Amino acid sequence: MYDTATSSPVRPHWAPVRHTVFKDTELGQRIHDDGFAVVPLWTDEQLAALQSVCNREHRLQPAEGGMFYSVYSQDLTYRRRVHEEIAAIMRPTFDRYFVDYRNVVNMFVVKSPGPASEFGLHQDTTALDEFRYSPLSIWSPLCDVDADNGALCLVPRSHRFFSPYRGVSFPFPFSAIQDTVREYLVPVPMRRGEALIFDNRLVHSSLPNRSRHNRDAVVSGIFPAEATFQVCFKQPGQNDAPIEIFEQGPDWLLDYPNFLRNCHERPVTGTVIGHARFEFPPISDTEFRDLCATHGVHATRTMPETARQRCNMISEPVFEGQ
Repeated sequence: MYDTATSSPVRPHWAPVRHTVFKDTELGQRIHDDGFAVVPLWTDEQLAALQSVCNREHRLQPAEGGMFYSVYSQDLTYRRRVHEEIAAIMRPTFDRYFVDYRNVVNMFVVKSPGPASEFGLHQDTTALDEFRYSPLSIWSPLCDVDADNGALCLVPRSHRFFSPYRGVSFPFPFSAIQDTVREYLVPVPMRRGEALIFDNRLVHSSLPNRSRHNRDAVVSGIFPAEATFQVCFKQPGQNDAPIEIFEQGPDWLLDYPNFLRNCHERPVTGTVIGHARFEFPPISDTEFRDLCATHGVHATRTMPETARQRCNMISEPVFEGQ
């Protein structure tokens, strides 16, 4: 769909709804407005317990570095064990901050040092009905993080820019203008014990780990209690194909096998509950800059030079003793 006067894409109106899970209304407003906030969240005892679980479960030192997500493992027993052990440690804090919520997943994210540890620009895929609810991620590093060991970078307020339909089977609207988008990325240095609470529709990435040690972190997903999993699929290479919307079971992130392997294929679980037209064509440099200006987002142009490559994803844990 195009504006015939300007030949520019006309994008359907969509805006994120407010997060309903926050007890602190001021914090909830910050997330709604800017998409993120860094807050002190974890005690030394909690951090020590999380690090102990991480150390017990993994030994990851690939020669070229890389990224390991526990939720991508094909070992579903391990995946659930990690989720539940992290939940037991974090639940008292979640209960203090959130109401009528569901902790849908907890995972370790280990960034091993090396040139393959950068993670490219992306938005997280759709996981619920974004016309009714908003998703939330909690990113908790187990060490101080900065530009040297793989800090997260994000484009503030970009959770408002694009589409409620995202999936690995179809490209991001900004795929062709990544150098332009990178000009607006803001690195988020953090101290051990802090957490980045963010709307995972923000455009984000992470820098390569140039240190000599793994950068261990925990990522947790928070849903409104009544929200169900909904995921999107569009047949690759077919521009006019509709988006299929699948409803998944409550343990989908713990049980689904194809997050890393065969992830571009049509989901093998769930029920199709609807279809949507794909009305979010590729965005131009000019349109992206205009969006940023409209939302008060300014170019930083301070991002360090990197290989600008997508990371080497490590799919299986290496358990102590192997």
